[in-house]
Amino acid sequence: MTCRSLRLAPPPGAASALASRTHDESLKTLYFRQQLEECSREFGQLMQGYEKLFKASFDADPKTLVCLLLMEHSCGVVKTGIDAFILRKEPTSSFDIKPRLRSNLESLGIEMKPLWEACQEAQRVFLEISKSNKGIINHEETEVMMKASQILSSLPLGLPRFFFQTLQTTSIKMAVSPQPYMEGGAISVQTQAHLTVKVEGVIQQGGGKIFHIPHKILITVHTQLTSSKSLPPSKVKYVDFITSSTYANPLRTHFVMSHHLENDKC
Repeated sequence: MTCRSLRLAPPPGAASALASRTHDESLKTLYFRQQLEECSREFGQLMQGYEKLFKASFDADPKTLVCLLLMEHSCGVVKTGIDAFILRKEPTSSFDIKPRLRSNLESLGIEMKPLWEACQEAQRVFLEISKSNKGIINHEETEVMMKASQILSSLPLGLPRFFFQTLQTTSIKMAVSPQPYMEGGAISVQTQAHLTVKVEGVIQQGGGKIFHIPHKILITVHTQLTSSKSLPPSKVKYVDFITSSTYANPLRTHFVMSHHLENDKC
């Protein structure tokens, strides 16, 4: 749709006069540039979605994780192609490949090789137009966008065998101390005192073959200070949340760590 806009809805006559008066040729295709910028933002959001899915798929098999990296890379190819080689917002001479994907290129399965080859072909298409692009969007740039889109969208979505299955399970059971006397209650802390929150946990893994073992666990503690319970509810004062994050290094399947929370920071 974006690429056909320049053909079906050419710039108005006033755009040429404005470009001549301001000596800014890009104003001739301002509406089209705005559409491309919106496309770039959407592909950026899609990249972030694949990255979050990758981080959340700890129990997936290695081929599935590589597939997610490759899908994220394909979105990055289009985003970089738009920003760097057509809009010229972030000029570059190459496309970034994440180290995690680069280290697994030789082990790509038969399902993912076509997508990787399509990404390579789309990159070549964008690099060719970069040689003649002078910052003005014309029919050549629209043809490049159409061609790159066709290359990437014409492929069937090849997914690894276990993409929708979980071959291993990972769960963490934790115990936090001190605990309040009543469920949902508060822990009393004196003014300018330090509260140490101790977190103990056990990692449990099951399934068939274990692909991934956690080496670090990020633990984030959220606390909120309130005034004394002796005050009426209308006079209770709440302080902003205090957040503390620390990595725990498990010893086999067990880990212990402590958070030191300072009352005087509030």
